[in-house]
Amino acid sequence: MATANTPNFAEIDPEVKNIIDKETWRQFTGLELIASENLTSQATMEANGSILTNKYSKGLPNARYYSGNKYIDELEILCCKQALQAFNLDPAKWGVNVQPYLGSVSHLPTFLRLLSSISFPQSHAKYTSFAALTALTQPNDRLMGLGLPDGGHLTHGYYPRDWDYAELKKTATKEGAWLIADIAHTSGLIAAQELNNPFEYCDVVTTTTHKTLRGPCAGLIFRKDLENAADLEKCVNDAVFPACQGGPHNNTIAAIATSLLQVSKREFKLYAKQVIANARALAASLVSHGYKLQTDGTDNHLVLWDLRPIGLTGSKVEKGCNLMGITINKNTVSGDASAQVPSGIRLGTSALTSRNMKEEDIKVVADFLHRTVQLSLLLQKEAGSKLLKDFVRVATVPQEGLEGYKQVKQLRDKVVVFASQWPLPGVDVQTLTKPEGIHDCAGTGGKDLDFMSPLFRFWFFFIKRRFNDQVLTSLDTGIDYNHPTLGGGIGSNFLVIGSYDFVGDAYDGSNTSTPDSNPHDNCQGHGTHIAGIISALPGNNFNITGVAYGAKLNAYRVFLDARARLPKTVGLSSNYGNDILNLSLGGADGWAAFSAVVASRLANLGKIIAIAAGNDGTDGSWYSSSSGNAHDTISVASVDK
Repeated sequence: MATANTPNFAEIDPEVKNIIDKETWRQFTGLELIASENLTSQATMEANGSILTNKYSKGLPNARYYSGNKYIDELEILCCKQALQAFNLDPAKWGVNVQPYLGSVSHLPTFLRLLSSISFPQSHAKYTSFAALTALTQPNDRLMGLGLPDGGHLTHGYYPRDWDYAELKKTATKEGAWLIADIAHTSGLIAAQELNNPFEYCDVVTTTTHKTLRGPCAGLIFRKDLENAADLEKCVNDAVFPACQGGPHNNTIAAIATSLLQVSKREFKLYAKQVIANARALAASLVSHGYKLQTDGTDNHLVLWDLRPIGLTGSKVEKGCNLMGITINKNTVSGDASAQVPSGIRLGTSALTSRNMKEEDIKVVADFLHRTVQLSLLLQKEAGSKLLKDFVRVATVPQEGLEGYKQVKQLRDKVVVFASQWPLPGVDVQTLTKPEGIHDCAGTGGKDLDFMSPLFRFWFFFIKRRFNDQVLTSLDTGIDYNHPTLGGGIGSNFLVIGSYDFVGDAYDGSNTSTPDSNPHDNCQGHGTHIAGIISALPGNNFNITGVAYGAKLNAYRVFLDARARLPKTVGLSSNYGNDILNLSLGGADGWAAFSAVVASRLANLGKIIAIAAGNDGTDGSWYSSSSGNAHDTISVASVDK
């Protein structure tokens, strides 16, 4: 009942709220690589959770079984319009039904109605009942599809390459058949015009909306207006309701409309292009590790990995990845004898691309997959059998003399750190906290990793994600720009793009400084260390990755004369294209107050400045010395627990 002080969700049902919070945490701290999943937008989630869930609306716009559907009709008509616009379809030639709850609801009715209700050249009779499959098709009618081991699926097929619809149309025309395309996996890429267009050749096109379209879980049925099938529209609509489902979910239709509007935008086209680029980067990285892929690569968002050459099943690699916080699915590959024991796994890049990952980031993910597979081989050996339960046992229960359990925990921690650097659509990750009920990492029994330190939050959320195209400045001991993790050189083609040495190589603190243009780190290595924390490229032999890896750096050497040089250095460096300044320097006794004044003034001009909060705990946890106490700057500190 309605009251003035209605309790909130957490108060009414804290148990369900906690489950949602745990799932949010799982998505945030893990890597989603299931090809049939994606991460939808905040706007789409708001539409899906709207008051529209209250309305029941059996039927079609302007032909409902219940009254009060004025705005529901308006919504569904708008959704149909935006569906046609998203795929660049002429409404005079195409229609669409946006009511299917799921992809299977959109696929099956279409196939059955076309078999049983349309006048084929072979004169199939019409049926109106969907009570049972056998009642809907003529005796000896056949549905053609791929077997599961050869690329089939529960409702549709998968294939990492593009389709030649023109050639398929030739065959369909020759045989007098309808050409139906299920584009559930690739519809977003097709809408963005990154793949061949089935609408140019097909009579009916079905799709889900939650994969590459980035919408809610639902389905769409597009049908062409054909002279020889005037009743096709009615057949499709009747197949959805009342044959396969009841009234539509209006809140979901609103979410579909919102997501399809986003599909029509330029940003989505860039997103779709990046999805494919990421999939190709993933495929290339796996091949570089010596692994075998079906079709040797990909044209779309998914990669099919054949595990037979390395002696692992898809079930074990799926389980191993799950323990690491990497979500994938086992999958059959061509030649498998049974879908119950698949020899491959399927990977997709849509969700990771929705978290803003690009090719270099995907290479890190590929390295995690490689290390997981190698660890899975170790776990299989330590298990002493090929049973999945023994594999899980050695991975999750510590045993004397075995290394697999410890390595699982170590790799899981690395995945958590990496995954938690990225935004999660619809969630304010900077305020996200671990919910009750998550006691360890993926069931490994290990202690949770405290990865969200102030330094980590600053460098990732304020720099790599928010200021991705801006230049960072390091005021320190210089940088060893020849270091392989920093690109191995200096200039526009490397990570260190500019530099200056304000003190000179001969300066020892007692003589006169002689500035020069080469900031190579010859004294302490501290500046190189800081540069690596920020920008170190993944996939190196040192097994480190910068929290904002790939970020461009300007190097300014100020040590060992930093106290005197700091105000001038900060002022000059801010004038040479440097948007963000890092000052990992200072001490408990404090430096000249003028340095804090300079930093404060630059911050007021729009520069982002991160300064160490004293580098010393002598005077307590709450003490911050100059220049760490500058106004409008970010003062970074850490404490021992």
